[in-house]
Amino acid sequence: SGSERVKSISRKPHGRNHTTTTLSNTAVGEMETARLPKVSLSEMMPAWVKRKITAESTGTRKSGVGNSTQSKNSEQKQHYYGQYEIHSSETIISHEFNRGNWTWAMEWSPDGNYLALATENHDLAIVDAGMSASLWKVIHDDHIGRLKNDTTHTIRAIAWGTTFIAIGGTGDAVSIIEPYLPASSSLRPSGITKQSFRVVDVITETGFVSALSWQKNSNILAIGNREDQCLVVKVCRGNDSSVNTNILHNVERSDWVNAVRFSPGGTKLAIGDRSGLLSVFLFVVVEQGEPPALSSLQNITMEDNILDIQWAPDAKYLYVGGEDYCITVIGTSKWDVLQKIGRDRWVPFLAPSRGGSYLVSGGSENSVSLFDVKKEWREVTSLPL
Repeated sequence: SGSERVKSISRKPHGRNHTTTTLSNTAVGEMETARLPKVSLSEMMPAWVKRKITAESTGTRKSGVGNSTQSKNSEQKQHYYGQYEIHSSETIISHEFNRGNWTWAMEWSPDGNYLALATENHDLAIVDAGMSASLWKVIHDDHIGRLKNDTTHTIRAIAWGTTFIAIGGTGDAVSIIEPYLPASSSLRPSGITKQSFRVVDVITETGFVSALSWQKNSNILAIGNREDQCLVVKVCRGNDSSVNTNILHNVERSDWVNAVRFSPGGTKLAIGDRSGLLSVFLFVVVEQGEPPALSSLQNITMEDNILDIQWAPDAKYLYVGGEDYCITVIGTSKWDVLQKIGRDRWVPFLAPSRGGSYLVSGGSENSVSLFDVKKEWREVTSLPL
C-alpha cells in the first residue's frame, strides 16, 4: 500500500558520508513504470504451437488446415493426446548450431536482431537472427584468449547492454566487449570494414562469475560471483576513448551469488544466492550528479539454491527458479508469493515472452515448458528437445 515505507536509502561516497531518503511503495512503483520500454509488444505464437496446445487440451487430432477429428471417448482422447501434424512450411527446430562443446549462456541484443552464444571451449559466437533474416548465420566466432590477469575463462554468463557486451566465467575476470555491427557502421573506428567485437577492458579479481546484468540504458553492470558478492560497477569511456571501470557498490552475501537481474525500468536490482535468499534492492539516484544509491527493499527466502531470476516485462512479477524443484511467482506490488509451480527437476533457466503473456522454463528435463500467464501460469504445453 502507499502508506508502507521502503527502508532508507544510504550511500557512502568514497566510504564516508551517508545520504538518506524515504520513499513509499507507490512512489517506487511509479519510478519503475516511468522507465519501462515505450513500445508495443505483441505475442506471436507459431501456428504449430497453437495446434499442439489445442490437441493436448481438447484431445483433438489435427490433420491439416480445417480438418480435425474429435475423439469419441476418453480412451481415444488419451490415445490422441498431443498428436498434431506439422505443415510442409513449418518446422519445430528452425535453426541449429553445432558449437562443438557445452553451451553455457545465451543473450539477445537489446534490439533482438543478434544472439550471443558462449561455450565451454572459450568461444563467443554472434548470430545474425533478425526478423528479416530468412536464415540465421554466425557472423562472429572467436576464441577469448588470455586476459590481462594472465588467465582465460570458460564463459558462463553474458549480458548485452546498450553499448557493451559483458562476459565472465571461470577466469576471475569480466571482459567488456564493444560490438560494431552493420546497423551501427557510423560508429566504427577507422580501418574496420566489417563487424567486430573487441575486448576493450577487463575487470579483474571478480572470482568465478555466475551472472551478469546491465541496467537499462546505462553502462552500469551487476556482477554475481562465487566470492559471495554482487558487484555493481560503472563502465566509463575516457576523453582518450579508453574504457575503464569504477566499482559503485559491493553487496556482501552469505553464499555464492548465482543470479542478478535489473528490473526492466532499471530502478530495482534482484539478487539470488545459493542459500536461497532472494533480495530486491531499490537502485535510484538520490543526489543529482551522484551515482545511484542502493537500498534494501525486500528479502524473501526460497527453500533451496536460487539459479535464475527473471522480471516480467511490465515488472509486475518476479520469477525465481532453482534447486527447490519449482518456479516461484512473486507479485511486486506487495512482494507476496502468488504461485509455486512444481517441477520434476531443478529450474536453472526461465524466460518471459516479450509481451509478458507467456513464461518458458528449461533445464535438466530435456524439454522446454510453456506457461500461460493469463491462465494463472498454467502449463499449456512442453516441447521435447
